[in-house]
Amino acid sequence: MRKNWLIILLCAASMSAQDIYTPVLNRVERNSPSLQAFRQLAEAEQLAAKTGLAPHNPEVEFGYLWDKSGDDRKDVSVRQGFDFPSVYAHRAKLADINTAGAELRFRRERQQLLLAAKQTCVRLVYLNARLQLSEQRAERADQLAQAYARLLEKGACTQLEYNKAQINRTRALGDLQRTQIERQTCLADLARMAGEPVPFDYTGYEPLLLPSDFDTWYAEAEAAMPALLAQHNAAEAAARQVRLTRASAAPSFSVGYMGEFQSAQQLQGLTVGMALPLWSNAHRVRQAKAQALAATRTEEDTRLALRNRLQSLFAQAQALQQTLAGYDASLTDYNSAELLYHAFEGGELTLLQYLMESDYFFEAYDLRLQTLRDLHLVTAEMNAWQL
Repeated sequence: MRKNWLIILLCAASMSAQDIYTPVLNRVERNSPSLQAFRQLAEAEQLAAKTGLAPHNPEVEFGYLWDKSGDDRKDVSVRQGFDFPSVYAHRAKLADINTAGAELRFRRERQQLLLAAKQTCVRLVYLNARLQLSEQRAERADQLAQAYARLLEKGACTQLEYNKAQINRTRALGDLQRTQIERQTCLADLARMAGEPVPFDYTGYEPLLLPSDFDTWYAEAEAAMPALLAQHNAAEAAARQVRLTRASAAPSFSVGYMGEFQSAQQLQGLTVGMALPLWSNAHRVRQAKAQALAATRTEEDTRLALRNRLQSLFAQAQALQQTLAGYDASLTDYNSAELLYHAFEGGELTLLQYLMESDYFFEAYDLRLQTLRDLHLVTAEMNAWQL
């Protein structure tokens, strides 16, 4: 079987009209155990954010005192405590911020999982295409080894030539086995993320369109990045906590009913109390301010780090695209692998020359596939905010 290695490379570079990743990502999102755990955690955090919004629990107290004369006394009291009204307003706003934050953190974890799944699919496309190359290389190496075994029996070749053909077959089979193992490892990773086995046999990537201007593209991406939105939410929550801590420095109040009942008399009345937070709130405002400042600085650092990372990825994508264009110009002009085999069959090349040149072009084809894979890995990370 003498299929053209170049045709396989062109297939690997072909632009599919269908989105090959979305069906897999949908399965991951639907069935992933880790994503389900993240969702449950987010719901728990949202429920926790809604606690503590109501007033304190009422207190009910009953007392019974007796003496030898039989003039027993019964005491009953009911008391309800209240924080200063502004405290409830700040708690409600903080609860809204924390509820939104839980959802944003879930979106961030979801994005990271889907990005990992997509990049695994990108690697599988490369490995599927490389597997076809390796299978053809191994098949041709096996045919060559068998041919030289027959020639050796007839005395038509030297032992050295026979050994070279056998070593070439061993190398080709070893490369094939390594590619198969890498592919099975990627499929296992994908099955773990999806919660079930996921077949993925594509050998061609989808078309890529890199943005022409980084700043314009980044301005759009920045507004939709879950990592930045989650960090901004954390800074908002810290700022609101400062206001809540300040409001908590105001007095709290309590109202209640009290009654004393004896055989001779019955006393009933109302009680009003006020708690002054003279010591319990010491340094809490300063602590909250320090935490808010830390959250703001963390947001700024996260924003700068993400911008630098994406700018680096943008430059990598441009460089990889130029490298890929160079490979395309060199490898699509003619069928080097097929020409080499015909030259060897026609006696124009010795076995050693054929093996050396064949390895050279196989490595060139593989390098092109690696460049294409790396380009899609980089752009997948760049566009993760769209997942």
